[in-house]
Amino acid sequence: MDFGRFFIWVFFGLVVVSCKTKQPDDIEMASSGRFVLPAAISLTPRNETNLNIAHEGMIYVPPGKLDILDPKTGEYATVFIRGFLLDSTEVRVADFREFVEKTGFKTDAEKFGNAAVFDMKSRTWGLVDGARWEYPQGPQAQKSLENDPVTQISWFDAHTYCKWKGKKLPSELEWEHAARNGQNTQSTYSWGEDWETGNQINGNVWQGEFPVSFKNLDGFESVAPVGCFKSSPMGFKDLSGNVWEWCDNWRFEYGQLSSGDFLTSTEKAMRGGSFLCAPNYCHGYQISARSFTTPETSLFHVGCRCAKEVE
Repeated sequence: MDFGRFFIWVFFGLVVVSCKTKQPDDIEMASSGRFVLPAAISLTPRNETNLNIAHEGMIYVPPGKLDILDPKTGEYATVFIRGFLLDSTEVRVADFREFVEKTGFKTDAEKFGNAAVFDMKSRTWGLVDGARWEYPQGPQAQKSLENDPVTQISWFDAHTYCKWKGKKLPSELEWEHAARNGQNTQSTYSWGEDWETGNQINGNVWQGEFPVSFKNLDGFESVAPVGCFKSSPMGFKDLSGNVWEWCDNWRFEYGQLSSGDFLTSTEKAMRGGSFLCAPNYCHGYQISARSFTTPETSLFHVGCRCAKEVE
């Protein structure tokens, strides 16, 4: 397999992989962009009614204040979020299959011909030919199950899917507001402080010291079917662990919110951590953790969930 120029950067349990010789001409590539404060987010309070509405497969997150911690400075920034709807679970393989069958859509991984996979035997990352949403670890490995979260989708793929559903990707500030149950708490996880309750593990993450030891206490070596673990008080599943989730916005620093002077970025934000995250290496599944990668990147531990604005 010809990898061409093959680069890997590791951060929060995530790799960014670039394979220049595999890049097709018809992929819509975005080299850079700037964070734009969405209309649903403001820096000052505003009057808004809690609508408390329902939508199939989605949960209404009420409007409210969100204090966010800048991990670099240790200082807080404050924003105010409008009420919105968010999928109760990550997008499943079955959901994405319906989209593909009805539209003929091809993912970026399919266009490239390969995608990034972490090999559990060698404990190394690499590009695997034929890895795609149906076979996230490659065609020689097990086919993804219909109730698994869909992975090996780029930001472009996730954005297109959500748009087809009449939805959108959440901004990472909306995502954090939902993970904090719309209450501006500073808990570590969406359900509180404890990762384990008795003998029960509350999320699908790496059990052991990454990457040298893996205990597999929950029975899932990679993804788990959506909804297997503890719900947040609002009813969301897998906000911590299982797979990283694409967010809509470009990378930015919290300190730029007040000035509005955002730097140009080449990376999109992701939240929630994955089954590869462990505290000794990254604590990506805590609510405040952030991660970023380029929007054409496809990885076997990255998926999405969709949001929807309300009138």
